[in-house]
Amino acid sequence: MWGNRLEPLHGNSMISSLPDLHRDRVLVIDGDVEWRGRLSRVLAEEGYRVAAAETWQQVLRELTGQEPPDAVVLASELQGGGARDLLSQVLAQDPSLTVLLSAPHGGVWGDFSSWGADEYVVKSSDASELKSKLARALARRRPTQAA
Repeated sequence: MWGNRLEPLHGNSMISSLPDLHRDRVLVIDGDVEWRGRLSRVLAEEGYRVAAAETWQQVLRELTGQEPPDAVVLASELQGGGARDLLSQVLAQDPSLTVLLSAPHGGVWGDFSSWGADEYVVKSSDASELKSKLARALARRRPTQAA
């Protein structure tokens, strides 16, 4: 399910894989097809294996698939339900999942940590903040390895 190029998968879902620099799989959940595609490409260029979804059904299919994601980037604009409800279902499936919330402007999420999210980012044409917060959040979830 996590293939080699950005290409359509389940309707509006997309997959990508350039040479895997990271083993981590990231699910991008966003109702804006342009933003979802851009973010998927940016993360794939960073070496993540990326899948994308815009509806609850697509998200749940990815979460219960053979290769569930290690992290999700969840936007505030979704079709078929609210982001807060979806996040509750996502974390019910896997409480250890790394979650980044994204919104077009600050203040949308309130106290994002009370939702169970690891990080919060404002959507921007500069994805450096998202990339650094995603890497940091994933690193916190990994067990410390002995040298």
